[in-house]
Amino acid sequence: MYNWQFVHSVHLWVQLLCTAHPSAHLEPLIYPVTQILTGCVSLVYTPKYYPVRFHLCQMLTQLSSKTGKFIPILPYYLEILQTHNFNKKTNKVSMKPVDFGCILRLSKSQMLENGTKDASMDGVYRGILDYMSTQSHKIAFPELAVPCVMQLKAFLKKNKVANYSKKIKQLVDKIEENSRHVSQKRKSATFGVADSEQIARWENEVQEAVPPLLKFHNSWTKVKEEETRKVIARTDEISGDYDFVPKMNAKKKASKKEKEEEFKGIFGGDSDDEEDEDEDDVERFKLKEERGKKRSAPSEEGPKGKRSKGEEASSDEDDDYEDDEDNDESESGDGSDDEEAADDSEEDDSEGDDMDDEVDELKAEDLDSSEEGESSDDE
Repeated sequence: MYNWQFVHSVHLWVQLLCTAHPSAHLEPLIYPVTQILTGCVSLVYTPKYYPVRFHLCQMLTQLSSKTGKFIPILPYYLEILQTHNFNKKTNKVSMKPVDFGCILRLSKSQMLENGTKDASMDGVYRGILDYMSTQSHKIAFPELAVPCVMQLKAFLKKNKVANYSKKIKQLVDKIEENSRHVSQKRKSATFGVADSEQIARWENEVQEAVPPLLKFHNSWTKVKEEETRKVIARTDEISGDYDFVPKMNAKKKASKKEKEEEFKGIFGGDSDDEEDEDEDDVERFKLKEERGKKRSAPSEEGPKGKRSKGEEASSDEDDDYEDDEDNDESESGDGSDDEEAADDSEEDDSEGDDMDDEVDELKAEDLDSSEEGESSDDE
């Protein structure tokens, strides 16, 4: 139920009943709509849902003032002053109060900010002032104001925040002033309590004379409207300061002709361009020495794609000459390989002889040393 769809739906019904009043067909709907609103207000009492409570209470106030039905709305505002601890210090400090006009519930981070307490106090102050101003011309206003004034004074005794005390004290003074005004007017009344027509006439006269609380409410409303206009103008000025930021224009969609030209450039170019690309590919795979040289022109073919006899003979001679050169190179290569193998074998033989000589010398030295040892033993 605590969503914008439900709130807007109920607001639509309230506007319909207020605009169409008095209507014999819609009059029976006032009571069920009032019961739905009061049930939603008292559904959850946690501070998280203070914004939706203020929205619904404003609808009840509007419905009560337009239809003339008495709806007890003050307890929903006074309950906030009794249950919520406005003296508790918050962990976060916000420069501006939270705007309850655009939200239905508070987040955890918003509940820790100082601006949430300020917005809650502003909501209570505005709600009580709106409702009491709609009842300021009623003949029973002094009796209605007694419990409200008592609870507001009890809050002033417990509260330690100067700004909150200042607001509530001002509200108490205006309510008491209006209560005295209505009591003085009521003393001159000559009709009884059961005469409803005379009571309605008397209330209209008091309302036309504009009681003190209604005057204060009208002036306070003008000040608030002026503040909202300044805020809107300030936001417009801030938004106007960003004119220097360049704007990104959307790209125009390419026409069919442009798309075809792009595809032609990529896939379907002219024949000359294709030949140039083929030449570039051939040059890329050549050796560095051969790059840049002109390629020989392609041989002219006969009428049916056959070469002439002279060209065939010259090509055969060239092939024979190339074969002879390859044979000579292979023969010369074989001879050089045999010479290198012979040289290697001679070197191996010489190395083997040197090793045999060294072994013989070592054996001779060993024999000489053994003979000398034996002679020394005999001595």
